[in-house]
Amino acid sequence: MTTAQRKELEKEGRRLTIIDTAEKLFATKGYDSVKMEDVAREAKLAKGTLYLYFENKDALYVAVVLRGIALMGDMVGAAMAGEKKGISKIYAGGLAYYEFSKKYPVYFGMLLDAQQRAAAGTLGEAVKDQFLHAKHRALQTTIEAVRTGIADGTIRPAAEPRKTALLLMEATTAMIRTSHEVHVTRGSPAATRDEIVYFTLDMLRQAIELKSTPVRGV
Repeated sequence: MTTAQRKELEKEGRRLTIIDTAEKLFATKGYDSVKMEDVAREAKLAKGTLYLYFENKDALYVAVVLRGIALMGDMVGAAMAGEKKGISKIYAGGLAYYEFSKKYPVYFGMLLDAQQRAAAGTLGEAVKDQFLHAKHRALQTTIEAVRTGIADGTIRPAAEPRKTALLLMEATTAMIRTSHEVHVTRGSPAATRDEIVYFTLDMLRQAIELKSTPVRGV
């Protein structure tokens, strides 16, 4: 290994250490309560060294969020790849997204928070672009699944892929976020989170699924 290669490995190792440290602090203290000097101190680095890798707290925050998006993309992509029909890909992807939210609640929460910050314009433009680009790549997986379903006859031809994918992701995200607060009806037992989310996914599936029309008299 050359000296240059060794330095690159050391640099990447230090960058990962910074992100690991920031992830723990953001998870325990929240975005607003974390300062760059907190991260530097926990990572046992000089504050100036931190700024060699990340220009500000937003850039560091989004670096952690991108980890979560990548992990979510891997889980959803793997689930969809295991199905052949478009409608089955959509349902499997929704289930995988829900499993991601349960298995990695910190990443899920940070993803939602970053989305709100991006919409409110409180993230720097360069960092915001990074986040939105990563989110677009995740969305593209669902768009392709809708296109597959239209082509194989399992999804309604009128389902415009991009709009349908956005509807599916946003509706599922909203229900996952609020499922712990929802009750079936007044006076009845509260539904479990699984029941609520599975019901939502099933309703979304039915809304876009192309079903054969039964012949009268048969």
